[in-house]
Amino acid sequence: MLSPENQYSRKSSDVQEQSYDALTAMQADHARVVDNLAKAEIELLRISRLWSEAEAKNINLQNNISNLESKVRNIEDSSKPIYSINDEIKILQKKLDDRHHEIASLTKLLKFSQHQTDEEQKKYEWMREIAMFLIKIPRWWSVLPKKEMDKKKNESLLNSGLFDSEYYINKYPDVGSSNINPLKHYIFHGINENRSIRP
Repeated sequence: MLSPENQYSRKSSDVQEQSYDALTAMQADHARVVDNLAKAEIELLRISRLWSEAEAKNINLQNNISNLESKVRNIEDSSKPIYSINDEIKILQKKLDDRHHEIASLTKLLKFSQHQTDEEQKKYEWMREIAMFLIKIPRWWSVLPKKEMDKKKNESLLNSGLFDSEYYINKYPDVGSSNINPLKHYIFHGINENRSIRP
């Protein structure tokens, strides 16, 4: 039978190993989130550039239409039939309408990309707060029985507003049936599946 000092040392080692595993997973997810943020920013820049180009084309087309309409109004004796100019106006108007649709699509894509960037930023902030929470766990908790220690962790997480273990298990029965720590499941799987962590 292990002495109390050895039991404490062993439990402390287990807690440190679990914290290390969780922090390692968070660092990997943090790197993924940072990479996704960088990609999202590049995509936003690309979409913004396309939107600006479409706007410039739109202005150019409107100017062309105005010029042609001015020609139609001022034409008196031209070798070019009026119906030909009107045809050109219709073609330009069609191009202008296409540009309007293109701008609308780019605007929608820009909003979606911004939303994705915001979501990745929220995940990054949550991971950072969880890492700080795990670092600040009192060391003496390691001498408690596992159920008691998990209970304290879950209560602290709930009070902090970071994670509701009971809600997570009740909402996702597959987590409860797998006997995996709910926070660990969320860090490794749930966060990428956009699962809910509190009501």
